[in-house]
Amino acid sequence: MPRVIVLPTPKDQALLICGDAPESHFDRSFETDGERLAYIRGIDKAEFGVEYKVSFEDQCYMELHRSAGVHTFCFAFHDAAEKEAFKQGLADGRDCSSPEVIGEHDDRFDSLAILVSAAPLQPR
Repeated sequence: MPRVIVLPTPKDQALLICGDAPESHFDRSFETDGERLAYIRGIDKAEFGVEYKVSFEDQCYMELHRSAGVHTFCFAFHDAAEKEAFKQGLADGRDCSSPEVIGEHDDRFDSLAILVSAAPLQPR
């Protein structure tokens, strides 16, 4: 199962560099790699504090309208699960000031997974 851990702030990223557990994180698992990539795409598209409104969607397509401007963005997905993963990434990314996504192929992933599982905190 593909998995990513998101460190939402520079402070959390600095704590990891120092070998400490981050104060907050998102730990997300997916059924497919396509869902993982759609989630990351949502994180990348999100802007801190900006709301998005879905202006149209069906099973594999979505149009978003950015509330802080007149921009409309269109996205196509292979299936509904990818679309939902994208929406989760967009929601998570909106709460991040400068997110860093760490996936299973990153050299830091295993040590980060151990740190966040042992830390006495609640994932976001």
